[in-house]
Amino acid sequence: IRDRDVTGVQTCALPISRSGIAAASRDLNVVSNNLANALTTGFKKSHSLFVDVVSEGSGTGPGVGTQNGTMMSEVKKSLSQGSLTTTSSSLDLALMGEGFFVFGDPKASPGNDPIYTYSRSGKLSMDANGTITDISGAPLMGLPVSSNGVVGTNPQPLNLTAAAKGNLGNI
Repeated sequence: IRDRDVTGVQTCALPISRSGIAAASRDLNVVSNNLANALTTGFKKSHSLFVDVVSEGSGTGPGVGTQNGTMMSEVKKSLSQGSLTTTSSSLDLALMGEGFFVFGDPKASPGNDPIYTYSRSGKLSMDANGTITDISGAPLMGLPVSSNGVVGTNPQPLNLTAAAKGNLGNI
């Protein structure tokens, strides 16, 4: 199907329509992901950004082109503050404002380069060794502080048993 746009340039409506449908489909995936994870602790919704696809045309001046449809340019994650909820767990934490919790790889071997993940989910628990973990078992990381207040530079798993010198009753 060929049409003429407002400048008289001949266009093909089918590829333009197809690009719009493809972009809407990708946006629907983003919206579906938002809905599926709406009740997930710490989940941050995303939104789609779109751009026009324009090819250089035979217009009369610079910047004149032919509209060839639209496409999704990127998916942006919203980092706005979510609502805080009271829980019954004394280990659950919340972040107000910007920032992320840092978690280590639960399967990491000593001596390998560390792998960190970042999350705003503060749903935490303590494993059998006293290490604070997320729901997947990844340890919450923190910088060690010496007895004279010097902050270290290498993140370590936060361990309540070690902090209490072996007796959690000391906390």
